[in-house]
Amino acid sequence: MIILFAVALAAQLAGLILAADGFRRAWREFRRPGDDLWAPIAAPIKSKARAAYVRMRRLIGKPVARPEAAHAPVAVPSMNDLGAFMEELNRRVAELNDRMRQAESSLQANAEVSAARHAEVTEAIVHDREEAREQVRSVAIGGLREQVIGWVLIFAGTLAAGIGDLLNSE
Repeated sequence: MIILFAVALAAQLAGLILAADGFRRAWREFRRPGDDLWAPIAAPIKSKARAAYVRMRRLIGKPVARPEAAHAPVAVPSMNDLGAFMEELNRRVAELNDRMRQAESSLQANAEVSAARHAEVTEAIVHDREEAREQVRSVAIGGLREQVIGWVLIFAGTLAAGIGDLLNSE
């Protein structure tokens, strides 16, 4: 009887280890860089905790401070001196036009560089995609096999433990 329980425990442990390793391999291979397994679960919890904290602070009369955006005042000549006002307005419009021309030339240069880089990257992506497809298939199938074997062993261990319980109860 003890042997049956030991075999059941060993099968369940081996199954759990294989299933966990298959999951770990699949996660490491298919996750995006920077992906966190727990982040999608933790983010809503943090958000709700923050909302509860803010609500509690407001309830007890201590509002949560929020940063204020500072705006610099713009000095404009008085409208009484129309000549100075128009001169300042013309200077600012000319300054704005210069900045627009610089931005347009910078955008044009960036667009040309981007078009050339786009062609290179597209070619590299096509090549890498074909190479990655085979790697993905290999890892996914390997991880799935380990998980299936693990779950079969867990099932066998649970079945053996159940049989042991039935035999022990008689």
